[in-house]
Amino acid sequence: MAKSLNPKKQHLWNFKQANAQDIVSGLLAEDVNMLSHAITLAESATQDDRSMVHDVLEHADSNWISNDSIRIGITGPPGVGKSTFIERLGNYLIEKEAKVAVLPIDPSSTESKGSILGDKTRMETLSTSKYAYIRPNPSRNHLGGMSPATHSSILLCETAKYQHIILETVGVGQSEIEVKYLTDIVIVLLQPGSGDHLQGIKKGLMEIADILIVHKMDGDQLQMAKQKVNQLRQLYPKKQVLGFSSVDERQQLSSLYQAIEAIAKQQSRRQTQLAKLTTIELDIAILDWAKQTELYRSLTIGNNESLPGSQSKIFIGKLKSLLNI
Repeated sequence: MAKSLNPKKQHLWNFKQANAQDIVSGLLAEDVNMLSHAITLAESATQDDRSMVHDVLEHADSNWISNDSIRIGITGPPGVGKSTFIERLGNYLIEKEAKVAVLPIDPSSTESKGSILGDKTRMETLSTSKYAYIRPNPSRNHLGGMSPATHSSILLCETAKYQHIILETVGVGQSEIEVKYLTDIVIVLLQPGSGDHLQGIKKGLMEIADILIVHKMDGDQLQMAKQKVNQLRQLYPKKQVLGFSSVDERQQLSSLYQAIEAIAKQQSRRQTQLAKLTTIELDIAILDWAKQTELYRSLTIGNNESLPGSQSKIFIGKLKSLLNI
């Protein structure tokens, strides 16, 4: 048995025997342990667990497109201070009497398949608030800076009545554009004096940004940061460009949130997101199914000396034959 951490919501649940309706009841009761259990099922490699999550979301009857939550994507190069920034923003939202869910995506090891999952430890103040839920998600080496379970995790958090969902990407600065298809607004953090705005143009990161923030505008970097803000405003005149420092932080957060609300209301992305995410989930489901076949295993063993392209052609040809297409 597990007890809810929210003192206003005391419930006992038997997770092993919980069916979809039990999980929905726990989520609607704002039970954080049931939410964690549901996200664990979403992250599972077991088809039965993922099917349970689909049943949960159907029972919850959430309107994915029109609910009034705000989904915020935070991305940027490593070391820019994403976790620090998210903690400040999260605390500000809680002061406005909002519930905040933070889903940081951590890179998975190619050897152990494990993840560092260290973002929660860097959000010391936010992680102690009963109005915040922080759940690091392993990326499972999924490209795009997101975890395959991220979409389901968002919906589960919204079912548990979190009004603001903040996604923090892996931070590789290369292939993180998938966050656009999961959120209503994308914020890209940049550092003073770096050339990441030029690198971002090549990789598409800057193009998906709704708000560009030059972080750490303090001390010796202040003048350099101001120059970068001006440069970005010239390069991207249609985007919001803000500077962020430790001075007058509350006013900066207030201005930022006004911009977040305005952009989130102006842009109706969720129908487009739904179509894109359907494609992503189908790709994942088909790949998962293919990996379970003996045909796939026979073509990917280490002593197979065929060229990769040849193996792919063999696999697709035999697959079409099996499916009679």
